[in-house]
Amino acid sequence: MTADNMDYVDVSSDHGSHPLGRRLTVAACVLCVVILVFALGGCWDARDIDHIGFIMGMGVDESDDGKIVVWVQMALPSSGPEGAANTPAWLGSAAGNTMMDAMSALRMKSAKTLFRGHVKVLVIGEKIARKGLTPILDYLARDSQFRYNSWVLVTSDPVGKIFEVEADQENMASSYINLMMRHATLSSVAPQSRFRDLLSTAAEPGDQPVLARVSLVKSEPEEEEGEQDEAQQGVWGQRTGNEGGKGKKGDVETKSDIEISGSAALHGDLVVGWLDPVQTAMVLMARNRLKEYSFLHMVPGTEGDTVGVKVLHSRATIELPPRHKMTRTGLRGAEVRIRVTGCVYIEEVMSEEQFVSIEADRNLSRGVSDQIEAEMESLIEIAQNRLGTDIFGIGEAVRRCISSDVWEDEIAPIWRDIFKEIKIIPEVSLKVERQGTTMTSPRPQA
Repeated sequence: MTADNMDYVDVSSDHGSHPLGRRLTVAACVLCVVILVFALGGCWDARDIDHIGFIMGMGVDESDDGKIVVWVQMALPSSGPEGAANTPAWLGSAAGNTMMDAMSALRMKSAKTLFRGHVKVLVIGEKIARKGLTPILDYLARDSQFRYNSWVLVTSDPVGKIFEVEADQENMASSYINLMMRHATLSSVAPQSRFRDLLSTAAEPGDQPVLARVSLVKSEPEEEEGEQDEAQQGVWGQRTGNEGGKGKKGDVETKSDIEISGSAALHGDLVVGWLDPVQTAMVLMARNRLKEYSFLHMVPGTEGDTVGVKVLHSRATIELPPRHKMTRTGLRGAEVRIRVTGCVYIEEVMSEEQFVSIEADRNLSRGVSDQIEAEMESLIEIAQNRLGTDIFGIGEAVRRCISSDVWEDEIAPIWRDIFKEIKIIPEVSLKVERQGTTMTSPRPQA
């Protein structure tokens, strides 16, 4: 047999290339992957939903003995059919020397695991807010569960009473406040104060935040037909005594409700005073955060005639001194102008004048502008002399125009004193652009 006719056998192949060996190798890899999935997956610490308490609202204040008190309003979900009959929420509180102590004591009172990933509102009492928010901000900022998108509100009423309010529209006060904040910020009676905004501005002396204010108000529920008959009998002397007990006014049971209006002004981490809804709207307008603002304008030269107007579009600009004068000495007594322009829509006219002529339209625009300007002048006086805090963000505008070294080393440490001495001049120019329709014909010109 010649070499050309010989058959060659390849003996250089590895035993691992055998089909059975390859199948065993693949099976071993799959088994390792499955083990890793179960070992490193996110379900290793999973808990039944019945064992988790979802905190919807938190409150913090200081007790009479100087301790920090924390409240939590917790939803109580249940997977069983009997869950609908259970109490929908649990309100608990605990005190401690620090936020961590108070939260640790609170966990000992709860049979469920406290989960803070669904907190919608954080209510802070005035007592602790006037002493400083740093202990609260530090603890919650380090909490990986806490939502930075949560609303932050300040109250002068007892924090626990706020969460005890039973609203007809919501089963928890936390959810009720959350919904009310959405409407209050749209109408500009309260600022859009979120936790993330508070963290970013509280440390800036030239960009002081304002926080929404929540209060308790008394309201009387509607009487049912039977209750009305009994109340009528009481009027005619056929019913004596007060059978209502606590929380009753006469023979009608009174209840507390929640109101969100106005704001708390801060300097650093301290609450230094309150602003009413009108003053709050002026702050938002000067900071370009006004969504819409409705108010009544008294028609000059009339006996009580009014025009209801709404500001929907406004733009504020801060005009500073020349850059070479923005020093620690040059800014003292300097002139700063806040120019506001925008559009006004007429919503209601309670006057014989229908404001359809060019002259009447011009007079209304001037009158509305003067009214807003007067409100801003009053707010400027309050901010400089009573509160002593830059709620207009003038310092932030200065910081953007000068070097960071000059601001940090020379201006920022004494900005509060400089702010009190600068001359702030508001200039408002609002124009009526949409008069709407009217059923009254315009009066002929004389």
